[in-house]
Amino acid sequence: MSKSIVRHSYNSEELEDIVEKLEASRGYSKQRIIDRLEEMGQHHGYNKSQMMKMLEKLNEADQYAILHYAAVFNNVPFCQIIIEKYGCSKSL
Repeated sequence: MSKSIVRHSYNSEELEDIVEKLEASRGYSKQRIIDRLEEMGQHHGYNKSQMMKMLEKLNEADQYAILHYAAVFNNVPFCQIIIEKYGCSKSL
């Protein structure tokens, strides 16, 4: 069964926010990253499934999902958390 991929065109403000959060989180412990993601989910009223969908959205401009941006910034703990805790696909 193949999973459908949600496509999204991030506006420049959203991309800046994503990049800023990924850069800032490079020095964070895994627990701090988890806490930040949970805060973000609560702020937007997302459950775990909705968080996964948001984290897997592809930016239409460059076909990157947040996992790709995290990999570009070599943020291994962030990648591990969104794959292991939120179930994001590694094959985006």
